[in-house]
Amino acid sequence: MMLSMDTTIAAIATARGQASVAVIRLSGKDAWDIAGTIFSRKKSQFKPGRFYHGWITDDGHIVDEVLLLVSKGPNSYTGEDVIEIQCHGGDAISHKILNLCADLRGNRGGFGIRRYPSLHYACRSVVASSAPTFRHHD
Repeated sequence: MMLSMDTTIAAIATARGQASVAVIRLSGKDAWDIAGTIFSRKKSQFKPGRFYHGWITDDGHIVDEVLLLVSKGPNSYTGEDVIEIQCHGGDAISHKILNLCADLRGNRGGFGIRRYPSLHYACRSVVASSAPTFRHHD
């Protein structure tokens, strides 16, 4: 499924498995609204370029203690409003937070394509083409 460029996206930005920290990113017009819904601070308190300490909650229950970084488009990785949630590592917590974001209009995936729209076409063209044989030169 190809997401339109005005769709808010959410993705885990760190490797799967055991780790100290996991990062979930949101990008798009609803990123700040989604974060304001699941984070312990209101979005009206958000200022671009700042970290906020708080908690991700689900129906009033604490999911994890996190740091949240707020970026305002066009001065962000994707050129859109971006929220980066830094939570405790491991698959269970990061996927729980990703699912909360997805339940609130944060469609999964698409960060590479969002950052470099023409890259999607270029990558598909390279994968679809037959690559020449490369030779090692001494």
